[in-house]
Amino acid sequence: MANQKRIADAGEKIDGARKDFYTNPLSHTDLEQMNDQEKLVLVTRDHIWPSKPLEAFQKEGVDCDVALFVRGLRKAVPPNIMVPDQAPTFIELVTKVRDCAALLKTSEAIIKSNPSQFQRALVDAGILQSIQYDGCTEYKLTPKYKELLQHCEASGLAVYLKHTYNFYFCSNYDALHGNASGPWIYPSQMNSNEMYEFIL
Repeated sequence: MANQKRIADAGEKIDGARKDFYTNPLSHTDLEQMNDQEKLVLVTRDHIWPSKPLEAFQKEGVDCDVALFVRGLRKAVPPNIMVPDQAPTFIELVTKVRDCAALLKTSEAIIKSNPSQFQRALVDAGILQSIQYDGCTEYKLTPKYKELLQHCEASGLAVYLKHTYNFYFCSNYDALHGNASGPWIYPSQMNSNEMYEFIL
């Protein structure tokens, strides 16, 4: 009971300092107010990178195919930490991925050129390492983030980040074919507005 009260009190303290996590996501400074039990409850994907409806992406001028990719990327992030010591690194990783994704507006940033603009951003942020061999480029998670994800709840984030090109297409096909009985539609058959209208 005492732990639950401390967790509730910490939540009220944090929430009282902001309207909500959507406008003021959880950050490293919030950890100073938490004990270990509070970290396990409050350090979550949703508090660092809150979900955003497709309508919000549309209003921000983000192409629908990119919005679907970003939503899939966020979903691949582990929902929470498993041990309190993971909190700083988890916040750091999710914040970096969120901020890199926030720069995406059109598909050219994801699928045009090799490396793509998004891959370069992930490398510059220290999330991925670019490794050259035999004329090819391979992307790997930096060691501290690889270790973090190995000890978090199973997720596809590592694969999603290393193979953004493939997951860009998968996220679009999945959204357009939620109704298996409907006609097969390729994303390339629609412009962004048509995709938004079809899905919404």
